[in-house]
Amino acid sequence: MSKDFIINPCKSCMKKFGSDSYDVNQINQCCYETLDAFKGTGSVNSVRTSSAAKNCIDCVQKAIKNTGKDPCDLRIDPPALWGNVPHFFPRLLNEMKDVEKAGIECKNMCLDTRYPNECIENCHTDMNAVEKYGKKPSASVREKRKYPVKTSKSNNSNNSNNNKYITVTIVVSIILALIYSIWKISKLHSLSEDI
Repeated sequence: MSKDFIINPCKSCMKKFGSDSYDVNQINQCCYETLDAFKGTGSVNSVRTSSAAKNCIDCVQKAIKNTGKDPCDLRIDPPALWGNVPHFFPRLLNEMKDVEKAGIECKNMCLDTRYPNECIENCHTDMNAVEKYGKKPSASVREKRKYPVKTSKSNNSNNSNNNKYITVTIVVSIILALIYSIWKISKLHSLSEDI
């Protein structure tokens, strides 16, 4: 992690899932994934032994208490980090040195991923985890539960044209194959009649 910013993954994850009702496992997963996104290790073992992991440990214990249970009764270990949805924001923040610009670029990069909505959600979660950047506090991002992916009209029309071209090509190929098969069968049939 950079010395330029201070992060609080717990605050961001609590905001993401709301304070009313949430699954403690979701808070646990979110907190460690967000922490790992900024550490860039990809390993829960290296994350949980870091000094910053205290934020997640305290967060999970607080979440357990909020559900009316005791952390001694409900023990939750750090989760596996799968990494199937990218976290672009921390790297972009290190490069751009600007939270807002990094957030915008993060969302743009997500549009080209396999899971764009989840990726944009990661951008928001990671942005909200930054409490302070440099000497100034970071602005909080308004969190939404669903992030619709918006595509431009030109992309939709290009995709539509490409799909039409592919469909026409397939149909023409099938028709030509049928015509050839019928011609071949009729030729064989006429040869058998001649014999």
